[in-house]
Amino acid sequence: MARSLLLVLLVCAGCLEPRELEPLRHTSNCTTCHGSPVRSASELNQSAPPFDVAGNSDARSPGVGAHLVHLTPNEVHAGIVCSECHVVPDATDSSGHADSALPAELTFGSLASTGNRQPSYQTGTCVNTYCHLATTPKWIPSETPVQRCERCHAMPPPPPHPALSECERCHGEVVDAAGVIIATERHVNGVVDVDERCDGCHGSGSLGAPPPDLSGATDVSRIGVGAHAAHLAGGDNSRALACGECHTVPRTAGDSGHLDDATPHAEVIFTLSVGPEPTWSRHDRRCAGGWCHGPSSPAWTEPGPLGCTSCHGMPPAPPHPQMSDCARCHGEVIDAAGSILARERHVDGVVDVMLPEACNACHGDSTSAAPPLDLQGNALTTFAGVGAHRAHLDGSGIARPVPCSECHQVPSEVLSTGHIDTFAPAELAFSGVAKAFGASPSYDGMRCVNSYCHGDQFVFGHDSGGLATEPLWTQVDGTQKQCNSCHGLPPPAPHPPGPSFCSDCHSNVGITLQILDPLSHVDGVVTF
Repeated sequence: MARSLLLVLLVCAGCLEPRELEPLRHTSNCTTCHGSPVRSASELNQSAPPFDVAGNSDARSPGVGAHLVHLTPNEVHAGIVCSECHVVPDATDSSGHADSALPAELTFGSLASTGNRQPSYQTGTCVNTYCHLATTPKWIPSETPVQRCERCHAMPPPPPHPALSECERCHGEVVDAAGVIIATERHVNGVVDVDERCDGCHGSGSLGAPPPDLSGATDVSRIGVGAHAAHLAGGDNSRALACGECHTVPRTAGDSGHLDDATPHAEVIFTLSVGPEPTWSRHDRRCAGGWCHGPSSPAWTEPGPLGCTSCHGMPPAPPHPQMSDCARCHGEVIDAAGSILARERHVDGVVDVMLPEACNACHGDSTSAAPPLDLQGNALTTFAGVGAHRAHLDGSGIARPVPCSECHQVPSEVLSTGHIDTFAPAELAFSGVAKAFGASPSYDGMRCVNSYCHGDQFVFGHDSGGLATEPLWTQVDGTQKQCNSCHGLPPPAPHPPGPSFCSDCHSNVGITLQILDPLSHVDGVVTF
């Protein structure tokens, strides 16, 4: 009570002259000692200097300074209440109020301390406050302050803030396209209002992928733009990719690793890779080792329509069957004309294969599994994949049909080991008649050599006397299947020189040398 009486006596004694004493004598609030009760403001804001406790009204007086600038709303921010910088007492004689020496203590509140800052007041300036960020404004202004964005932060702020100057793209509820703050109560309030949509900062429409990039660039030659749109839209031949296949997509703008990274560009983190781990080279501007484009990817900043051969051969290299009719095995995805039927199932990490059950799905035709056609679609016997296949399997009336298994290992199913998992041409694994009487047949890429079938290895190791015992595989004109092609007529000694007719000893041969029983000819057994 004594202290309150003393303060009243000091006021009445004129210690606060030349202030407007008449209003002061009729008020019991803070303006009794500082501020002005006739100011058009709230009662609390009326209490801020000018006037200070010494009656000063000049902003150059430390007790006055920028008090009123802070408490008065302007075009940039709302009024800052006294409690953000001082402890507001409940009464005049509250501890820490009028019982300590001037100047008044600064006790920064939650706004100045936002972001775990440690604000302080040092020699006429505030330091490390959220309100003014990295700047240190003068408490005693040298001139009327101009409210500009650049006084507190750059335009735009440095990385990791996106290098965009169109503030309204991300902060459209607070600032408009002209840079005017349209909601001052939401500016410098400790909360950064950010549009959580991806296309607020990059991309447009419903797509968050560039263009534009964070710098506003739209040209594909800029690495921040590149082939983003091409990947997200997909093409005639492939599905649309999701952002999460190449980047970690944040749930909110403030997620760790999004805007808090000092790297000025987004990290490429492949999350849905198939097979070998892909890599991204910013220097080379391309991916490498990924499944999507095969071993070598096109340049990121040179996007364009990609055909089938951009990512794989047509057909792919062995051990893929060397056939260009993709629809045979991939008919659910591609048609016979080579057009993708279901782009969402192409370049999706899964190879859609309809494995054929019948051998002639890949080679041969509707009547036989033996070429023609070969794996490349060739029908002419001059191609090694065709050659004399059909002549052997048909038998041609002078010899038994030769089953596939006498020259090849016939798989039990398409994916059997040694079938389509090895390079073309198909391996030859001779068996049966070809090896009769101790023969060791082989194929040198053009001719069969040392086989019993064609007389290069004859009965008991004798000379057959044939004229074409090492037949050319791709010569299918009938000249290599005459009687004297495989053995003489008659064969040389020790075969008897006569009688004059083969039919005298071999009942399956007619008098005019016609084969009466093809099934018992060239079967590994000499019939007398």
